[in-house]
Amino acid sequence: MTRSLLLLLAAAVTGGGAVVGVYGPRAGLETALLLSGTGGAGLLAAHTAARRRRQMRLSQQFSVASAAALGTILAATVAAAILMFVSDQDAVMICVITAFAGVVAIRAAQLLGSGVLADVDRVRFGLDAVADGRRDVRVRTGGRDELA
Repeated sequence: MTRSLLLLLAAAVTGGGAVVGVYGPRAGLETALLLSGTGGAGLLAAHTAARRRRQMRLSQQFSVASAAALGTILAATVAAAILMFVSDQDAVMICVITAFAGVVAIRAAQLLGSGVLADVDRVRFGLDAVADGRRDVRVRTGGRDELA
């Protein structure tokens, strides 16, 4: 949790600092606070899920991580629209674009993660067979990664 807080604060201060150069100190402070609040909520959700990860399949864990990231972006966009934007249309467009990008990101993670998840299942089935007393078990994975 400490590492997450430090990362959150560093990222929020960096984001706020980037805004200071363009819009001034008040906008930088507002941005840092906005990022801290929305990012803190996303990390809190991730930490809560991490405590329960033994009850969750890997695919569910990936989904929670994706939802936390996407939720953080959407919450920050809505908060920024309320606090800073002149046009509500800007916020709606950013939310639509963010949601679309989130769908693409989730699908990309599913595509890339499906092979790993299948390999993990194969290893688990092999270990179950060994636990049941079988000694002739061979586990074949489909990748060339750390599980292979």
